[in-house]
Amino acid sequence: MSDAKAEVRARCLVIEQVLRDNWIGPHRSRMCSTNDFRHWEPSEVEALFKLLPDINERKLSPHGPHCRPAPEGSRRWTELAMKTAMIGAANTFALAVSPLALVSKTVRTEALPALVKLNYEAIGSSFFVKCPLDLLRQAAQSGMAVCVNRWGHFSIRLAGFAAISHVWVETMGLEFHDEKTKQDYRGLDYAHFSRIISGGVASSGYDWFWLDLLAVPQIRGDEDNVDMLRELKRDVVNSLVHVYRNADAVIILDSLTLQLPSEDACTVAAILACGRWLTRMWTYQEVKLARKAIIVTKTGTLDFQNMVNALDSRAKQNEIGRSYWREICLKFMRLLPSDPRGVSLADVAFCCTDRNTENDIDYARSLFALLSLQWQAGWGYEDAILHILRSRPQDAARIAHLQGMRGLPPPFSWAPRYLARLTGMVIDGYNATENGLSGSWTTFRVNRIIRHGEHKDSAKLIFHMELLNRHGEPFQMWTELPYSWSDNLGIWLKEAMPAGSARLLFPKVPPNLLENHDPVIMLLVLQSGMQSRGIVVGTAAMNDDDVTELQGEEMAWLLG
Repeated sequence: MSDAKAEVRARCLVIEQVLRDNWIGPHRSRMCSTNDFRHWEPSEVEALFKLLPDINERKLSPHGPHCRPAPEGSRRWTELAMKTAMIGAANTFALAVSPLALVSKTVRTEALPALVKLNYEAIGSSFFVKCPLDLLRQAAQSGMAVCVNRWGHFSIRLAGFAAISHVWVETMGLEFHDEKTKQDYRGLDYAHFSRIISGGVASSGYDWFWLDLLAVPQIRGDEDNVDMLRELKRDVVNSLVHVYRNADAVIILDSLTLQLPSEDACTVAAILACGRWLTRMWTYQEVKLARKAIIVTKTGTLDFQNMVNALDSRAKQNEIGRSYWREICLKFMRLLPSDPRGVSLADVAFCCTDRNTENDIDYARSLFALLSLQWQAGWGYEDAILHILRSRPQDAARIAHLQGMRGLPPPFSWAPRYLARLTGMVIDGYNATENGLSGSWTTFRVNRIIRHGEHKDSAKLIFHMELLNRHGEPFQMWTELPYSWSDNLGIWLKEAMPAGSARLLFPKVPPNLLENHDPVIMLLVLQSGMQSRGIVVGTAAMNDDDVTELQGEEMAWLLG
């Protein structure tokens, strides 16, 4: 490693620790330090986070609930009676010690509103906001949005509303605790609902809001009710494209920017780059479908497009600006709202390299509105991702060489199992047919695995291989596999090599892409008999810089 690379790596490690110290998770810290803040000094990153509240006062869930939901049954009403009695006593005491409360302008404008807020939050935690099912059904079937105002009233609307984009673990997490509260079948308690709608959301200029916590039905109950709710949820998911396309704006809530007392575009962007909002699959679809996106900060709001324009301007000012802001600018520029016809699977892959979801099925379902597809009730994840691939076969062929987990059934063994957490290059020149992926690859027989194991610095597997070139001569290669094992990969490792059917396929990469390239991604193939047919069991990244001198056999393959 050169001195310059070693210096960059050392600086990135310090920045990574700065981010971790500010409650940015280990994976996000690593990604931000090596990409977004690669050219920053650690002191500059520290200064950025000093704009937020002190770490001891910072909230993980500034819009989350104060406490767990009110108990069910009679206990709820018993607690409400106790709260009412306590608040009544507190009100009497407050007015008793403030004899001028009714005549003093200062008390009327300052003390009484605080007292009203205390009453509201205490009593509100025992009441719930919930949308009637008939309104949800009517809205889904008509392609409209069921919206709520700040008072908890509902209305079905075609326009004149904003959609709220948020991260569930933040919105449903208890304040000061990284604990997720399960969504209550009774709805959102009124105090919690008020916290979400208050502040920047309410001051954004909109009176009506679409909020998935209230507009997407939760499935529970007896069997008949479950079937009905599943059908209703399917209809709601299929209407999301209309919700986001018809919304006047999408309002972005992120726990970090919500506590940032600034509307400076570059500062907001740098903080948002570290937030959880950028790490979720659903928020990608929401911002891409938006007509307009608005970021809420502690002191106001910022237009998403204006933020990108400011970043682009800073990146073009001079060489320093370019190095500082280019990566952050590209990150948000890729998210600018666009026509769904312009969203390719490659777009999805490169915008979701650091995104995840808690439910496996949502790695596919969260993309259906964006890709103009219809969800079917009863689908599992595999049904959904195969539907995406079949709807865009040639689009899928372009991402066949991205590094990531495999494991889909034939004829899609070559396609990434997930469209998130992928890395590498888009490579054209391969055709997706009903029987598999066809094309020509530089092919090597895998003679043996010298050793393999975990990488000490990252979640990857290191393979030290011995391959045979086209002359039958052995040579060695170090490769990296994503940390995702499979039964087929185990067969490839333990059985295919002794049997002589383990192959490594190197794609045809244009020479201009090989200059300063990312690691080239190769396909690990289990050959079927003596034919040029096989299934893909995994991918490997080759870190050897001298990729142009690989001498393998050029072969036409059908990968099913």
